Amino acid sequence: MKLNLLLSCGAISMLSACGGSSSGGVSNSDGGPSVVTLGQLIDRAEAFENAIGTTNIDQLGEPTAFASLPASGTANYIGVAVVGLIQDNGEGVDIATFGAVGSTTILANFGNQTVTGTADNFFQIDNPNVEGFDGLTGERISGSLAYNLSGFGQNEYIGRFTGSLTPEGQSALNVDVGGSGAFVGDQGEGFAAEAFEDGNEAFVGILAIKD
Repeated sequence: MKLNLLLSCGAISMLSACGGSSSGGVSNSDGGPSVVTLGQLIDRAEAFENAIGTTNIDQLGEPTAFASLPASGTANYIGVAVVGLIQDNGEGVDIATFGAVGSTTILANFGNQTVTGTADNFFQIDNPNVEGFDGLTGERISGSLAYNLSGFGQNEYIGRFTGSLTPEGQSALNVDVGGSGAFVGDQGEGFAAEAFEDGNEAFVGILAIKD
């Protein structure tokens, strides 16, 4: 992995399982999507680490054994998406020139082996190369992502992550990258995915736990 905040998912956090709203957000009075604060996203990181043991994709260990996952039915997962732009600094070192963290919701269908998710409520991180969530600061930006992943008889899901974000003072950042994910934990309590393609500077990381 190439940087702490994004590729190691140091800024990916999960639903707090210890009290509070299961949605992690506040519903709009007009019935629109919930509004999630940066503080709530930060809280989710600690909750995911408590449930799974780490927020670093490189340190997640073995995915859930396929036989331990449900053979049918559906489940909702909620968590955090991280989007970043990675560039070589001219000295062979990859750095993040942009980083954003937002809220993600997932519908897992174990019967047909699909994972469908969306991400919104993004905040542009002031220092995209920071490690971890302590003191994380940023401003809300517009944009959203969607992803559809398919499994093939095992706990490995493959698909594309697409959408657009608008960084502060810049034109829209279009995201279209392929990636893969898997359920994690003893019984599939969590889901983790990452997307990054050679020749494409955009990175997407997803971590979520069962709602």
